[in-house]
This record gives sequence, structure tokens and C-alpha cells, in this order.
Amino acid sequence: EDPPALIAALTCNETDALLKVKYTITEDEWDSTRGISYLNPFLNLHIQDVVVEPYYVLTSEYETFADLTDYETCLPRDECTQVVVGGLPINSFTLSFDGRAVDIGHEFLFDGRNPVTSTEVGSCTKPICQETEDLLEIQYWTGQYSSVTSSFRV
Repeated sequence: EDPPALIAALTCNETDALLKVKYTITEDEWDSTRGISYLNPFLNLHIQDVVVEPYYVLTSEYETFADLTDYETCLPRDECTQVVVGGLPINSFTLSFDGRAVDIGHEFLFDGRNPVTSTEVGSCTKPICQETEDLLEIQYWTGQYSSVTSSFRV
């Protein structure tokens, strides 16, 4: 959990929770990753809705190291939000939601060079498997990366 001294001045209402994206990459590490990447790193947040397609709450693209600033926002606690970070190694950022660290999961290289992660926070449900079943999760990329609003899912 985040120590009280690190809780941001941003205060969420009682139905929301604070999402924090903290970037831990150094400028040298940033520079070393830019040599193999032609896609600018980005952050997308999608609120999942069973009625309509996911919509983008935020899309941030980071063109330079100076653009890469920690991000905080209030999100609905009782909805599922997908946090997508692309173009940065999984060890270059951390996530917390409602004061608790979030397991980012796995990254994959969607074009053979650029890593992407997709992490769900909030009230997200997954199928419950029977004893003789296992949950299958598939990694895919939509095949479009002409803009940072392309959808990714791990």
C-alpha cells in the first residue's frame, strides 16, 4: 500500500478510486529503448462496458523523456478499466489502484519490437472454471498501430 505521505492531493469521491501510473525508467534507459522503437510510448485507459464498446478515457503519447510524467486519475471503483501501456518495458512503470499495488501481468511484443501490457483494475470479472477446466487467456494485437488509440489486449 502507498504510505500516507505519498497519497496525492487528488481526492476521489467515495465511488471512485485513485489510479496511479508511476514511471521508473531513467533517461538513459529511455534513450536505449528508442533505438529499437518507432512507436512512441503511450498510456490508454478504457472503461469496459457490456453494452457499448470500450471507450478511451485518456490517451497519452510520450514523444520525449520529459513528456513521461507520472499520471493520476480517479476511476469508478465498481467498473472495469483496462490500463494499456505500450512502448515501454514492463519494469519501467508501476501501477496502484485504491492505494494498493497492482500486478501488471505480462508484456508481449506486438510487432516484434515494442512491448505492450494490458492490466485490468476495478470490478472486473472473469469466468469461473470448473475443477476439470482451466482459464484460457489469449494475447492479441488488433493489427493497427497508426495511432495510439489502437486497441490492444493481453
